[in-house]
Amino acid sequence: KPSLLNSDPPIVVLDEFTTAAADIAASAERVGGFGSPGSSCAFNPSTCNSSSMSCLPVDGSACWEDPTLRDLEKQMLEVVNLPAENCEPLRFVRYRSSQSFGPHHDAQGQSGIPPHTPGGPRVWTLYVFLSAPDAGGALRFPALNLSVDARAGRAVLWPHLLDDDLVPADNLQSLGFFTVTVHECIPNGTIKR
Repeated sequence: KPSLLNSDPPIVVLDEFTTAAADIAASAERVGGFGSPGSSCAFNPSTCNSSSMSCLPVDGSACWEDPTLRDLEKQMLEVVNLPAENCEPLRFVRYRSSQSFGPHHDAQGQSGIPPHTPGGPRVWTLYVFLSAPDAGGALRFPALNLSVDARAGRAVLWPHLLDDDLVPADNLQSLGFFTVTVHECIPNGTIKR
């Protein structure tokens, strides 16, 4: 059941997006492929110490062929109402105790991507919490003074670009309007509100 956390820009929270969060997290760990700490932020390595893995559409890839992860992708595509070829592959970010992903914008570093190609620049993010710590952990939008607490199965959807401006900025200082969707992932036990 979606709820509108913010209207301009729209930030939608889906509290019960999936009941299979634990199975999805276990599948992502089982297929492996997570990079070293800091691999989540190749564009600006100083902003994070979390690790990530992309589920690339390659035949024979354990991640790509895992039925639990494919089901998650299907569910996500239904929410955004887009075909898979117009979206990036699934990307998993793993946070260990005290790991975080500092302030960033998901469209950063994509200015070289032609806006009218099938994938184009990243326009929306659908972020799904697959687990939650006993205390702490959140997705925070500092400019909006909003936080979404981590809860397994919860999803958050928000835009990065305007319909009439599909050119993403390369750095936080030149984001202008888009500064409001700068977000960060707060480590376990240190939620800042």
